[in-house]
Amino acid sequence: MVFMDWNSRFIIIFLVVNLSLDVVAAQQDENVSFWQNYGLPWGTAHVQVLDQNTQVQLTLDQYTGSVGFKSLQTFGSGWFSMKIKMPHKDSTGVITTFYLLSEEKWDEVDFEPLGGNGKERPYVVHTNLITNSETRREQQFHLWFDPTADFHNYTILWNSHQLVM
Repeated sequence: MVFMDWNSRFIIIFLVVNLSLDVVAAQQDENVSFWQNYGLPWGTAHVQVLDQNTQVQLTLDQYTGSVGFKSLQTFGSGWFSMKIKMPHKDSTGVITTFYLLSEEKWDEVDFEPLGGNGKERPYVVHTNLITNSETRREQQFHLWFDPTADFHNYTILWNSHQLVM
């Protein structure tokens, strides 16, 4: 049994760390500007907002350790989904993280698509559930699809009755 404080308020964070990578995160509602919902707390020189402010491209290079964005609002529950496309080139060592993080204590729910090259190092999605600073559950999934071929949805459903990833 995992005990979580269902009254926690979470922010959404998307972070890319390590090596060179291009990731595009598309918003569901194309009429809403990226800037209405998200801020850039770090790595602003490596963030490009595209397609009339409905998509964002994050780029790492040999000088950048991480780049990301976070929600401007906090959420007590909801359906959180992000479309992510991994790069075609070798991205071994790249960690792309889409997660919910509580502001009061360290409660975290996340997807971590781990880079690879598709052959010797397959792409993997790592999931975490952390409550009160303790890891409660970690799992890794070897993907049955090519995450570089197209955008794929990574979704978290969070409410007072359930947590579904």
